[in-house]
Amino acid sequence: MIKIFFCLLSGVTAAQLISFFHVFQSNAQLAETINVLNKTSYILNQAGYMAVPAGRALTSLKEIFPAFAGALFLSLTAGVAISTAAIFSMVICIRFIKFFSISYHIEPTLPYFSLWSLINLLLYVSGENIFTLAYTLIIPLVISSFFNLFSKNKNISVKSNNNAESKSRHKILILVLIISISTTCIFYYFNCDRSVFLRARDYLLLSTKQGEILNDFYYRYNLYAVEAIKSTSYKQIRLFCLVGLTVILPIILYSGIFLSIFCLINHFIINYNLFYFITVMNIRSYISATVAGVITVLISLFILYIFYPVSLMNDPIYTQKMLEHSDYRLRTEGLRKLCNKKNGTAGNRESIWNYQQSIQNAMSGSTVEKYWLANAFGAAKRREALPYIEKLLEDRSINVQCAAIEAMTAVIRIESDFEESGRVAVDKTRLLQNRIIELLKRKITHSDEWYVQKRAYTALKKLKACN
Repeated sequence: MIKIFFCLLSGVTAAQLISFFHVFQSNAQLAETINVLNKTSYILNQAGYMAVPAGRALTSLKEIFPAFAGALFLSLTAGVAISTAAIFSMVICIRFIKFFSISYHIEPTLPYFSLWSLINLLLYVSGENIFTLAYTLIIPLVISSFFNLFSKNKNISVKSNNNAESKSRHKILILVLIISISTTCIFYYFNCDRSVFLRARDYLLLSTKQGEILNDFYYRYNLYAVEAIKSTSYKQIRLFCLVGLTVILPIILYSGIFLSIFCLINHFIINYNLFYFITVMNIRSYISATVAGVITVLISLFILYIFYPVSLMNDPIYTQKMLEHSDYRLRTEGLRKLCNKKNGTAGNRESIWNYQQSIQNAMSGSTVEKYWLANAFGAAKRREALPYIEKLLEDRSINVQCAAIEAMTAVIRIESDFEESGRVAVDKTRLLQNRIIELLKRKITHSDEWYVQKRAYTALKKLKACN
């Protein structure tokens, strides 16, 4: 297990180095392109174009730390995936060689490097860039070196153990593992929905200062990695959102997480011999696996409760009680409920204004409450919300600023679609639109956050302010 861990760590480290140079080069190219465009800024502004990123986000493209931070997203995703595949293929090659009883001193390297050479050849033929080829060439090479280093002077042969007692313990462990993970997945299948990623962010990240730091780190630096992996013709294209994925992906992710939790708990119980007083080995293994399974299921239920505190409270009579509750999670669920389109069109437009005190409380509440309050304003689509939205637009949280931008766009678009008759009313709407457009343009030019600038630019395009 330690050997596998260090091999994985070496692969991720190699991926981080490659990703750093990849992102740094991408940042430099993007900065150069925008600087060239800015030389013709007057012409661009007259034509309705705005360069993104701008301001502090633009100057950060030439700095080292943003490139390093952006590279983390690539190394912890693609790097981990390639490293895991390399380790798995190495183990398979060793097993293959041992199965055919070939000398170990020459055997694993030939099929292992033949496989990865074929992968590199296919990537090269398909026209992938040099950094993609570096991932699939250098990472497997580094992992192979570490694997052989740890295996040096050790007997790699697979020990055959035909002991019936050991086989019985393994069967018990596998059976309990399947039962516990299956139970966990069933719970999540019947309770999770498409909002599970948002709920994980709301109740695991935005609810604590440490979580907010991690969340802001993600939104501040993920675009550096995203822009690096895009082809040149797709630079600055709008991001896809993971929240739109189906419920299958969360189940796969959580099953992997709880599988790891189960293995760690069972390993801890066995290593520290917590049930030493039980002399029969089979019974001890059965009890250890059962305890690990029960703890895993309880942890999954606890996290499920955190994510979905009021999943059954769909009756409107609960809304006011939820918004006035002392638990921020229930207040958040109340605001989330007001954003739900299933509540009906008329109710959805008016519902947030039935709770004036809750609006004031949320404006001074937690980051999660401000975020969902902005979404509730957007769902209500009323002009009266604009003063509140403008205040939320200056919040320190990137999430709240982006939600305020979306809400502002929704309010203005609905006002444009339902303009009142009369020249005075039409002129009033036009002035309001121009004011919001100026606010969004100011957000692009003055915000330090690339992600916020991108959302503001997208909002301007929705309002047809940009070509």
